[in-house]
Amino acid sequence: MSQTADFSNYPLSPTLTRRVVTYLNAFRIFISFALMISFFTGFLVNPYFLDSNATIGTVLISYFVMAVYLAIEARRPSAQHYFLSQISIFTDILFLTVLLFMFGGVDGGLAVLLIFASASAAILLPLRMALFFASLVVLAFVGDALAGVMLREESPSVLIQAGLYGITTFIIAALVNLLSYWLRDYRLLTEQQAVELTRLEQINELIIRRMRIGVLAVDSDCRIQMMNESAWFLLGGSPGQNKVLSEDSP
Repeated sequence: MSQTADFSNYPLSPTLTRRVVTYLNAFRIFISFALMISFFTGFLVNPYFLDSNATIGTVLISYFVMAVYLAIEARRPSAQHYFLSQISIFTDILFLTVLLFMFGGVDGGLAVLLIFASASAAILLPLRMALFFASLVVLAFVGDALAGVMLREESPSVLIQAGLYGITTFIIAALVNLLSYWLRDYRLLTEQQAVELTRLEQINELIIRRMRIGVLAVDSDCRIQMMNESAWFLLGGSPGQNKVLSEDSP
């Protein structure tokens, strides 16, 4: 007997997870392509640690190729989007961490992209896994700050800045994950109420249709919207749905 993985502890349903992963794939392709074009056109600042443009270009091209591959993989009907989301977020953190060390400093946009990757994990994954990815981001911030103090001769204040970025990362991950669970519970409650209302509506319609008294439901224009069997016989068996009441009963 085949066994399937239990994803009930994940914040989002499979449908919403697939949709969010699709949006993240599109965003990843855009970011990786923008970074690659910015570097090759000279808009991206020169790296701190590596003077080889070939190495930097290889990393950026690899990130773009990986982004395209993940987007193609996500479009497969048999794709496991829960597992694919983990691989995608780990890919983002890995490449962005490497780029952060290459170009140095948490003042740039790469730090913001790392926090965004951590927030994406909080949306798609359980809290324990989201905090794990947030820890990787915090290690990237602290490691870059230490490298800045020891290798780039930066002020020790960058350690405080990295710590603030790390605290922000954990807070955002926890809050976004909690919000995702609230949205899931609200959606489940709404679906349950919709099912109950549909069930009550079917029961009421069945009761009305079985009544011996003729019952008609008309709108503001006196068009028949519903009738039970007794009313149908009293009107001579005329199919009066959506017809003006005066046409069947002058």
